[in-house]
Amino acid sequence: MEYLKELYEAWGARVKSNVLGSTIVAFIFVNWKALFFIAFADVRVVTKFNYFDANTSLVTLALLPVLIGFTLSLGLPFINDWAHRVVSEPVSRVRSRDDEFSHRRLKKKNAWAEERNREQEIYANKLLKQAQIEQEIDSTIHDQEKRENLKRSLDEFQKDSEMHGRSSVSPKGAKSRSLLHLTSEMEPFEKLIIVALGVQSEAPLTTGQLVDITGFLERVRAIKEHVTKQRLRVDSEAALQNLRKLDVVSYTDGRWSLTTEGYVIFDMLQKKETD
Repeated sequence: MEYLKELYEAWGARVKSNVLGSTIVAFIFVNWKALFFIAFADVRVVTKFNYFDANTSLVTLALLPVLIGFTLSLGLPFINDWAHRVVSEPVSRVRSRDDEFSHRRLKKKNAWAEERNREQEIYANKLLKQAQIEQEIDSTIHDQEKRENLKRSLDEFQKDSEMHGRSSVSPKGAKSRSLLHLTSEMEPFEKLIIVALGVQSEAPLTTGQLVDITGFLERVRAIKEHVTKQRLRVDSEAALQNLRKLDVVSYTDGRWSLTTEGYVIFDMLQKKETD
């Protein structure tokens, strides 16, 4: 049994050889008619043998398969290397753009996280200060009624301050400042896309329709020299996907359009151009 196992492993190694595999493929390719006749023809065995002998020779059975097999074995590595070189360059460019968009998105998330942490720190300091004031009131004023009145007055003053603060900095204003910060972090190319989508009355648009807008390619070339239409299509698709993750554009049935936040940013950009 051990001998049979070794024999099987040795035969398997030879079958997996590139030279032997290429030779077998070449043999089938060169003699396919004769092999097909032997396998499927409904005639006597002697007739099959006669046909095989008449349509094959030493050249077709040995020389050509061996020559083609060696040629394939030696040439395939070079062909694979050439194909890898051709494919690797565009793949590398796509990965670089993805990494660039991911890096910018991470920077924006970190900036927003720092802003939230600052707001939480301000709120915590406010609570701490209020607790210190109440503790000081309890330790200095012994009359309970006066303490309660003073605390009540402080609470009312704090509520009035918060209401005035919310009225002067409304959620809409805070949101506008957040969108303004987002706009300042955007690439000029992304801003061009927002403006192009905003001024189109036929929106939503496909990526192809966006690229075909009159004058869009020229405006892009003002910030990116030597941009072809095919390159513009690829870059536009990547930028739209990034804007979609930021909830600036929406994608429905293969078409792009601005969201509510997108139109607010569009108005900001238009106002900036007017100013």
